[in-house]
Amino acid sequence: MMTPNAKTKYRPQTRFILIWLLLAAMFMLTAAPVVGASLSQNRIGGYHTFFASRIGVEPGLNAEPCRGYGLFNYDFAPGSPVASKSALKSGTLSNEATRKWYHSQLDSIPSKIDSNLPLKEKALQAFKMRNEVKLQARDLMADRVTAEALPAPKTLQDVVRKAYQQGLRGDDVLHYVLGGSQRSNAAVDSALGLTR
Repeated sequence: MMTPNAKTKYRPQTRFILIWLLLAAMFMLTAAPVVGASLSQNRIGGYHTFFASRIGVEPGLNAEPCRGYGLFNYDFAPGSPVASKSALKSGTLSNEATRKWYHSQLDSIPSKIDSNLPLKEKALQAFKMRNEVKLQARDLMADRVTAEALPAPKTLQDVVRKAYQQGLRGDDVLHYVLGGSQRSNAAVDSALGLTR
């Protein structure tokens, strides 16, 4: 049987410090940003709040998740580039008309991005705008069965993963995300007889 010695026995101060460090680590893990969290959830952390303010989300407002999609799940603040839906009513456009509207919105994204922002924030802003436009387009579709059957928009994590699979790194990934905000699904376009 071993007897406790100086190496295996903790002093009371050391125990206190270890417990304090353990609690601090647990707090940090629960406060860390979580993929898919909304502003109404406590786990959002300062990182997401910082980027939220950069893309038009006012602190404490618009805490409802943006239909549960994407990495940054918040609605846009009033006055942001994609906050106001056009005068079109929900469920009023044919599939082809919706796709044309969607293309026009994608084409306008570059002019809505704040050119004073760093590349990373431009990419995040463009990504969020594209997903918001995509959700608005689905809302405009008269063919509700098709609209409901469409897959959820890709998350930022999905897009970055695809860029990495293509061998992109660093700023090239951000350029890929930024460029992706203007790309549409060629298969869907050709099925509707549209070219882009």
